[in-house]
Amino acid sequence: MIARGSLLAAAFLAVGCAGTRSPTPPPAVNDPAVAVFTEQLGSRFYGLYREGHKVGWLRSTFEETRFRGEPALVASGHAEIVTRGGAAVHTTVIASRHTFGLAAPHDLLRYRTSTTRGGVDEWRELRPGPGGSGWVAVAARGREAETAKPADLGAYTLSRFLALERWVADGPGLGDVLATARLDTSTLAVVPSEASVVGVTHTIVDAVPTTVYSLASFDSGAAVITRYDGEGRILAVEGGEVDLRLEPEAEAKALDAPADLFLDALITPRGELLRDADELHRLVLAIPDAAAALVPASSGQRVVRVAEGYVLEMVRGGLLRAASEDEQRTALLGDAQHPKDDGRVGVLLKSAVPPRTNRRETVKVLAEYVRDYLEDDRSAEPLDLSEVIDRRRGDCTEHAALFVTLARAAGIPAREVSGLLWVEELGAFGGHAWAEVALAGVWVPVDPTWGQVPADPAHIRLADAPRLQAAARRALKEGGVEIVEAASGVR
Repeated sequence: MIARGSLLAAAFLAVGCAGTRSPTPPPAVNDPAVAVFTEQLGSRFYGLYREGHKVGWLRSTFEETRFRGEPALVASGHAEIVTRGGAAVHTTVIASRHTFGLAAPHDLLRYRTSTTRGGVDEWRELRPGPGGSGWVAVAARGREAETAKPADLGAYTLSRFLALERWVADGPGLGDVLATARLDTSTLAVVPSEASVVGVTHTIVDAVPTTVYSLASFDSGAAVITRYDGEGRILAVEGGEVDLRLEPEAEAKALDAPADLFLDALITPRGELLRDADELHRLVLAIPDAAAALVPASSGQRVVRVAEGYVLEMVRGGLLRAASEDEQRTALLGDAQHPKDDGRVGVLLKSAVPPRTNRRETVKVLAEYVRDYLEDDRSAEPLDLSEVIDRRRGDCTEHAALFVTLARAAGIPAREVSGLLWVEELGAFGGHAWAEVALAGVWVPVDPTWGQVPADPAHIRLADAPRLQAAARRALKEGGVEIVEAASGVR
């Protein structure tokens, strides 16, 4: 039931990774960004680790090539991640490619990223609009039609892409801070970013004396530490959902036995274990201080400071948060993952919801319909929605996606959320995905895997940002969770 995508998004924290120097002579230029780029021509390999377990590898390549007949500089990445879901072993391939012009000011010419798993390809691309009309962000998944929308990148150049590498190559001091901006590969938008130097160490790397700079970035809220050598080449990344370590190619590709990430990420609480969580009205957990700032307040839950530290309070049908007009508009849109105007979706909606059903009852009917329509299968491959409808099986991710699509088709704002859920047969909290719908101006949690409206309080929503979610999971697991109160009875 682990939510897909969060682990994979973090694999490309180091897409701007350095490469080993190519025997091809670098171009004779004085531009600092190009100078840093040419120091990194070639490929480097990284092992990808989660909780100390090697789950995959990444090849980062810098090269001089041509794009549409003109000289170009390309930074690309290719990662393969192998995980287990139940009895099935899944391989996920992630690829990305930044293409910049060789001529100053070295503007971005195109960006593309793709994820392939189980034969289903999902990709996003930034491309120039027709007639030089600015940028267009294009996305598609599986057999779904492309979606396109305008994108405002501003002046996104090689210099901005390599801002941290250039800064490190200039030798910053301990405590120095750099404010810059980065391309968010999920939203295809340029967002503010900040990094600070938290370590400067003189050491030996590959038998050569060098200085290692440790930079902490906070643009997603949780600190991610990236270690660079004195030339601006990445040596390691720690603190994301997956860690990266520079390794020889053969070592990087030598993976451990496939791990079941859902089972590995289980969080077993202290105190008396829960029974019949679906009957709970209120649940209170003592959580570590390190997790308090990483667990967001959302419908059904809040973090409260107490004398002994922090508790996470969850109430079924309570602590509801307002749904803004902007949030509701966004939660009504159709897209590649939620093709609400697809004829198949219309047929399901018509068969699920009787005429003249009010909005609140429609939500309940759809949650139960999706629960009964799909067979819960944690080992299932990720599918586009048409395949989900055909095969009638999937894990919590597919349940949430189908429910959200049907709700939006019915004119009800809905969005997918994820975090942790109590798994009684395992006596622990495990990864899960569910949904929220906007009713009477507030967000109401709904679990279509179990047909719950509202979802029981044994759901712990975590942040949407992959880094924040990874940091919260790690803090909860390392610091420990204790069940303080579990009150049954729906009120």
